[in-house]
Amino acid sequence: GDDADAASHPFSTLSVFSYTNDVQAVAFARADAHAATQGALHCLFAPPSSRASEMFSYTASADGVFVLVDAAAAHLLGGARGDAWRCLYIHEGSTDKKGDETEGTIAALSARLAAEEVSVLDVTTLARNFMLVRADAAERALRTLQESLSRGRALLAARPQLSRPPPLRLALLPPRLAIGALALAELPACAHALLRLVFLPRAPHAFLHYFEMGGEVSLIVEEAPLDALCADGGGGDDACAGGEALRAALAPSLSRGWRAISVAAAQGAEAVGILSALTSRIRAPIMNVSSLDTNFILVRDADVAAVRAQLLPDYEIAQ
Repeated sequence: GDDADAASHPFSTLSVFSYTNDVQAVAFARADAHAATQGALHCLFAPPSSRASEMFSYTASADGVFVLVDAAAAHLLGGARGDAWRCLYIHEGSTDKKGDETEGTIAALSARLAAEEVSVLDVTTLARNFMLVRADAAERALRTLQESLSRGRALLAARPQLSRPPPLRLALLPPRLAIGALALAELPACAHALLRLVFLPRAPHAFLHYFEMGGEVSLIVEEAPLDALCADGGGGDDACAGGEALRAALAPSLSRGWRAISVAAAQGAEAVGILSALTSRIRAPIMNVSSLDTNFILVRDADVAAVRAQLLPDYEIAQ
């Protein structure tokens, strides 16, 4: 029956919860990215008892820097304040798999939100999935996802039928990326390395992402600068110790060989159905990081050719 089908469905162990605090999105052009540094450092390295924001997301790319923090801490970053967002946490209840191991999760959930005309920013880590929706749409989005997850097969069956794919510009970013996780308690020992990787890179970031919530720290960084930490003998003993501490902390989870596909829409975050349109076509492991202007869909380097073919004829990925 329907109950048995729902209970046995791959999505049956997923549930969704709403983060209680409003989240503020703050964007800086690349030339002004330094303006976010002082506040970002406070969010990263303040003691646990005095951390200004329970959620902190920092994304750097050719577009600039995009930060998500609790609305109450947004003043630390300066910059223009926009609409408030609410974070929906997609929880995997099974101990046998992680959230990213449920194939089609992003496609299915984003499709349900697209059907309700809800704009979404999505952030995935190796273990978890966070979807951010505007605060005034949060109750509707939460109800939609909870109802969908309670009836597993309906989640896949109810994808919206798009009359035509939304116009998007896709480009494959050059560097190979590494993705890893570390504990909040490991941050102090890794401080010098994170300063060099995140805030003092030798070359502008093609793509970098730091995410922290609930004691989990997720880092997506280009492989080359990660491997080069203190390999050149620069930065002094503290920098070398920090580099070794960071590599040791990341080692148990580190996943190498990823590439980022930047996805830009004319309407930016106002666009509905971007994730659904793309991820429903991709048959490969993916992760995603959103900013207000761009989605960065991460695929394994070995899957790039297959993903390129899967997106044709609707979308072509520029080099």
